Amino acid sequence: MTPSRKLVAHIRATNPFFSGKILAMPPYQRLLASIALFIGAWFCLLGAAVQLPINSEDLSDTEGLSIVVILTVALQGIGFVGIVLTAAGIVLSTIIKPKSLAIRRVIFWASNFLLLLSSLMGLLVIGSFVLDTLLSIVGVSLYIGVIGLILSATPKRIADNNQK
Repeated sequence: MTPSRKLVAHIRATNPFFSGKILAMPPYQRLLASIALFIGAWFCLLGAAVQLPINSEDLSDTEGLSIVVILTVALQGIGFVGIVLTAAGIVLSTIIKPKSLAIRRVIFWASNFLLLLSSLMGLLVIGSFVLDTLLSIVGVSLYIGVIGLILSATPKRIADNNQK
């Protein structure tokens, strides 16, 4: 084996993204990771929003809050409710453990829809107002990670041992 193939094999064996360990995580761990990424993305959005002037047309106007800060605080409120619902959905699906795929999906989407919606809103706010800073680029990647983790945690059909 050539040294470059050994390096590639080593990277695939040790890096969780190449070894498939991210998708091998249980869905509740992916949802907990999405909560952590959402909080990090929100702080990136807040850091990028604070750097903007209050009124971009009149820079001497220093009273009030900019629209980006107002939207960021609104996103914090919606996101907090989404985090609570996601945590409640994790606990509920762990306690109930429904066998029906339809019931599992209803519980999943009812508990994770608000977090997914607030991540999309965060992408919209960053894309509309503050996409020119490093914190906003990091925030976009974190919000995309939240969306990807939520979608990858969607309940799937499980083969039953009694099926033929």
